[in-house]
Amino acid sequence: MKLVGYIEGYYGRELTGEQRQVIIDRLYKNGCNAYLIGSKEDPYHRVHWRTTPPESYLNELRQLIEFGNDRGVVVIPAIAPGLDYDFNSPEDEALLIRRLNDYYQCGAEKIAVLMDDLPLVLPETIKVKNVSLGAFHGALIRRIAKVIPAEKLLFCPTLYTNELFGTGEESDNYLPDLRATLPESVSLFWTGKNTIAETIDRESCRSITDLFGERVIFWDNIYANDYATTRLFVGPYEQRDHSFIMESTGGCMINPTGMIETDLFLIDLFGSWLRSGTSSDSQWKVCARSNGIPESFESFLPWFRSPFSFPNLDNLSESDRQPLSFFDQFLVQWQGDLKREWYPYLHRFFTELKLLTGKVGSGPWFEQRFYPFTAQKLRGNINEGVYNIL
Repeated sequence: MKLVGYIEGYYGRELTGEQRQVIIDRLYKNGCNAYLIGSKEDPYHRVHWRTTPPESYLNELRQLIEFGNDRGVVVIPAIAPGLDYDFNSPEDEALLIRRLNDYYQCGAEKIAVLMDDLPLVLPETIKVKNVSLGAFHGALIRRIAKVIPAEKLLFCPTLYTNELFGTGEESDNYLPDLRATLPESVSLFWTGKNTIAETIDRESCRSITDLFGERVIFWDNIYANDYATTRLFVGPYEQRDHSFIMESTGGCMINPTGMIETDLFLIDLFGSWLRSGTSSDSQWKVCARSNGIPESFESFLPWFRSPFSFPNLDNLSESDRQPLSFFDQFLVQWQGDLKREWYPYLHRFFTELKLLTGKVGSGPWFEQRFYPFTAQKLRGNINEGVYNIL
């Protein structure tokens, strides 16, 4: 089964059980079939993975799995033990298997083990065993598969993007050694050429698909903004090769923002791509209208489209360049749940628009909006008449 859906895998936010049900309903309506729970803010997921969750936690997971099953959406709990996992400890291995088995006993059809965001360095305790990091990870999953069927396991490797090639002593042989030891029925996650991939297509992903083929599931961070907390990316789901992903890989899942209303909109964009096999501005407009986004926002979409969209002031009409007009349209007149989530990002854009047009205040204006070292630099440039400074 190809997995297409949503990953709760961002930093800084964790959804409630009710919000997760809302997400699952929207996934179902868009023809998606998977929801991975891997919030970095869930203590049982990463930082305190050794701690057995209370029964109330497991009961909520059981209910969510059943809720998803009723809608054809597989709920995938995940554990990320790598921060302090002792690779030389049979006790840690037994504990990890016990934690994963807890999820299996909750009825999970798929369970994920994540070893991402860790150094590509083999622990000293393993070096004496003359085995590589990739081989060790594959062998660990193989031993886990003696308790939990391998076809139910998903794995996120420590090297999960081309961007990490050459960044650690284990980077050159990690994937081939993982391929040699990972059970054949275990799929793995990959973000693409970069952690935030501009495109996902056959050529940019050849290095991973040549090794793992249809076992590759794309963990797509195109909408994520936990690494850019003053920006918001909500453009069309574009530059993803639908034929390649759906015919030659294990699927694709988006890891977006953790803001519930925003993510419902992004699921609609993803679903539109999934159904049509393509993406366009006209599809974006349909999704935007159904989610209550003002039509006038289309003029400013290039600034919110993606991390790879770099418009300049010339893209705006003279009337749209007026900061107070933007303020009135989107920070005053527009109302709704989505606006409330977007307010900090819209206000940031309003502030930058004032800087770029030179329509800033004086005195404490900079100090109130920026940290002192940034305020001093900006104020100095503005006083010198240099406006295009961001």
